[in-house]
Amino acid sequence: MIAGPTSPHAIKEPTEAMPDTLHCDVLVVGAGNAALCAALAARESGADVLVLERAPFDDRGGNSRYTAGAIRFAFAGVDDYVRVVPDLSPSELANADFGRYTREEYFDDMARVTQYRAHPDMSRSW
Repeated sequence: MIAGPTSPHAIKEPTEAMPDTLHCDVLVVGAGNAALCAALAARESGADVLVLERAPFDDRGGNSRYTAGAIRFAFAGVDDYVRVVPDLSPSELANADFGRYTREEYFDDMARVTQYRAHPDMSRSW
């Protein structure tokens, strides 16, 4: 089910303080792609799900907001890219310029979109 703006399941900005006690079967912290997939899977299994997100309403969506639903990862060239996306056809490989996206560029982007709350070791850990 897709929750549109007039749907009874539409996501709404809270208009009042949350109660001191909340009850749910599954608590999901964050509203990025992985978190919302987990929330949907739990809900489809019959769980009462609560999703908590601290980002302002217009900035919700985690990394998916910045990648248009794709994934973001560092790569030095096409060989690195193919390790993550192995099902590219020979035609796609021949006709695309993948460029590169270095670890430093990746970290700089993560730092910027998190208002510099990303940890510098993130760019050196892999």
